[in-house]
Amino acid sequence: MASTRRYFLKKAGHTVVSAASLTVLSNLSGCTATARNDAGSRFDNSVDNPYEKVNWEKDKQICSTTHLHLTAQEHFDSAYGGGIRHFAISNYYPSVPYYPLKTIRKDQFRVRQDYPVVVNGKLHPGPFNWNEIIMDEDTGWYDEIDPKLQKKLPFQTGDHIFKNISDDITESPNAEHHSFTNTSAHINCPGSTYRSGTFDIGWRNPSYKLNRHGYSIGTAVTWQQAFDRMLEQLQFADGGGITINHPVWSKLDIAQIYEMLDYDDRVLGIEIWNESTEMLNKTGYALEMWDQILATGRCCYGFSVPDHGAEASKNWIGRNYLLAPKFTEYECLKAYRDGRFYCALLGNSLKFEKITFAKGVLSVKLNKQAQIKVISDKGVSVEKNSSSIVYEVPVVTYVRVEAQDDTGERIFSQPIMF
Repeated sequence: MASTRRYFLKKAGHTVVSAASLTVLSNLSGCTATARNDAGSRFDNSVDNPYEKVNWEKDKQICSTTHLHLTAQEHFDSAYGGGIRHFAISNYYPSVPYYPLKTIRKDQFRVRQDYPVVVNGKLHPGPFNWNEIIMDEDTGWYDEIDPKLQKKLPFQTGDHIFKNISDDITESPNAEHHSFTNTSAHINCPGSTYRSGTFDIGWRNPSYKLNRHGYSIGTAVTWQQAFDRMLEQLQFADGGGITINHPVWSKLDIAQIYEMLDYDDRVLGIEIWNESTEMLNKTGYALEMWDQILATGRCCYGFSVPDHGAEASKNWIGRNYLLAPKFTEYECLKAYRDGRFYCALLGNSLKFEKITFAKGVLSVKLNKQAQIKVISDKGVSVEKNSSSIVYEVPVVTYVRVEAQDDTGERIFSQPIMF
């Protein structure tokens, strides 16, 4: 059950309209404004400011991302060189946390998987010794496999993949989960040890044909069942949570995103920038969708990620800056849970130095001059070229801040909800 954190309108004593009926944002804005005026106050206890407890002078700004694929030492070196210090690697095939990085060996998941896999529609606990299964004389299918792939059998566990891991990083378990039975979504859950699927990319030809013999490619369960398992396997009760990946590229219906956000408070939000899908077909941004969600009064954090982008471009466009008192795995995951972070594309210079809200006034300070925008369900409320703004917030459902400089850097705050 979702708690009242998702329902600011209801918490303030107002009626929450069903997601299906929220077809015109202007109608929603007018409805909520009237309700708040009737309540006699612009701001009440339903204000949710994720930066409220941030000590901007002392807290660390830790470069992280919730969605990146690293399968080689050179990928780690590139990400590290790009500034990433909190690694929540989200590999798949299988969807298994590469955690800790230094323990991962070449082909280890092709030799054996020790976690449950859906086989012929039923969840089997494993382990799965793939050499024995594929090459079994009676039940195996070795002869069906492309001759080039036959030469790779039997699989053997190789050397450690990541031999040079810097001491000044921290890590969290994470994986990208897919192939649900009732959605096209791809889902991450930083901080969770949940595992799904197999090593075989079964829809590509050639493959090892595991899916043709009943072994599911991915989760092969409903997103609700998978969400439950992800959340049950969180390392920390108050840290980490679920992210909805590249929602535009995945062609997710907005009503289903509402359903996912409402399912549990630990469903944190959506990717608002994904470098890979931008490179693929210009579906990297999900800002319009984000504003549509926020206008309903739902808490939804935004995430900026490179996904596979760095493997192709080595630019690492997309990162989140966590605001945490200590540089530890727990504090990083706690910052994600609480929304104590902001997004950036490049991470090259422009930063938020302070975001505060008190007595109806939003104050924002940057480390340099840039074009600042304050955005709400009424649109762009203010736009100014400066290093700071002070803005008296009118009756709105939320506000968020963007800033962009002449290098192409663009940063995004998390929303303050009313």
